[in-house]
Amino acid sequence: MKRPKVKELRQAVATTRRYTYPHRPRTDYYAIARRAALLFVVILIISALLTALYDIGVQVPKSTHSSKISDLVLILGAYVAVILIGISIMISRRFALSKEYTSIPKGYIPIQSTDVPQPAFNLVSNEYDRVAVIAHISQPRHRTQQGWGRPGTPHENVHFRTSILATIPALESTLSSGPLSSYHSTHSRSSPLSPLTPLLKAGVLPPPIVAVAQAYEQILQRARYGVDEPTERDYDDMVRYVAVLMGMLERIGAVRK
Repeated sequence: MKRPKVKELRQAVATTRRYTYPHRPRTDYYAIARRAALLFVVILIISALLTALYDIGVQVPKSTHSSKISDLVLILGAYVAVILIGISIMISRRFALSKEYTSIPKGYIPIQSTDVPQPAFNLVSNEYDRVAVIAHISQPRHRTQQGWGRPGTPHENVHFRTSILATIPALESTLSSGPLSSYHSTHSRSSPLSPLTPLLKAGVLPPPIVAVAQAYEQILQRARYGVDEPTERDYDDMVRYVAVLMGMLERIGAVRK
């Protein structure tokens, strides 16, 4: 990811200062008028129902006995039906709202100006940009650990020191089966770190191999006794030196294929 410039980061953070808390909320006169109209309609409906109930109550005593029973049944049935219909509408509305709320993702952010009022949209977008800038700045610049291969490369999860020292047993087993096996020391305490050291001291290696063997010895000594961890370049050089040594030793017949 390309690192943003300091000027761009400052501008991105500066834009978030337009809408900061605490701020005075704006008065929405349209919402107030809509709520007032809804309240007026509800009061009007309740008044109509109460007026109708009062009128029916006045007319019932004036009717005959048979008509009183039928009127009461009709009145009670009508009001029970109205109450049940109202309750069913409320319950269905409640379930519909719950379903709509659960369908909204938990991490939802209103990214469109049509989702929320414009001031709220500006506040959310600016704060989101500021958080994104802070999160980007807090990311580590170099995701590498000293002595290990970088993620996403052929050296991923490779410990250079361990891999370099692992070439010693491979060379020992290779040289132990050839004509140069007599130069290998069997005493573990007094034996050198590299199997090439006795060969270099005895001078039995051809001149073209000596330079490669000495370079191998230097990297091996740094990996074994050095304070700093080997680098990726040291590991690549070691792999190349081992490949060259094995090829040249096989060519001169010092090791068996």
